[in-house]
Amino acid sequence: MKMSKKSSLQVTFSKRRNGLFKKASELCSLCAAKVALIIFSPRNKAFSFGHPSVNHLVNRFLTKVVPQASSFMRFIEAGHNAKLCNLFVELIELSELDDIEKKHSVMLNCPMTF
Repeated sequence: MKMSKKSSLQVTFSKRRNGLFKKASELCSLCAAKVALIIFSPRNKAFSFGHPSVNHLVNRFLTKVVPQASSFMRFIEAGHNAKLCNLFVELIELSELDDIEKKHSVMLNCPMTF
């Protein structure tokens, strides 16, 4: 059932959009997948994510022609994939540190009982 309150709808959309983009990025990084994602907001604004690019993947899908990448382009793509993997690992590490900090914060705010 569609949410009736517009502000809640927009907040939910933004959070879900970010989650979808994160999952698409993980697919690219971890599985070397080629992903194109286009989402329209409740206000009909388009948001997109694509690796290597949305245009490249849409054209490939529509023409059903697999472009032959030059060795230089394969080298560039390998560099991008390595960088994405490193950024994803860093994101996971920072997320884990954030979780630890939140737990410490909760522990510091709770009164100690003996």
